[in-house]
Amino acid sequence: MAPWLYRSPDPTMNPIVTEHDLEWRVGVGLDIPLRDKIGLGVQVQYRALDSNIPLDTIHDLSITLGPTVSF
Repeated sequence: MAPWLYRSPDPTMNPIVTEHDLEWRVGVGLDIPLRDKIGLGVQVQYRALDSNIPLDTIHDLSITLGPTVSF
């Protein structure tokens, strides 16, 4: 978890409210062997950025797949 505390409001977004955000991430990676030195890599990550300004709130799920080679 990482809190983001800004010192002053952003005049382009909301000139009255100072933004306060809380960002956190969780993820897992897995390497599935298919043959002797070849595998399939899978990574799943969830990221959340909760803000007191609704336009800046983000919830993101990413899934990455790809081949892996070991030496």
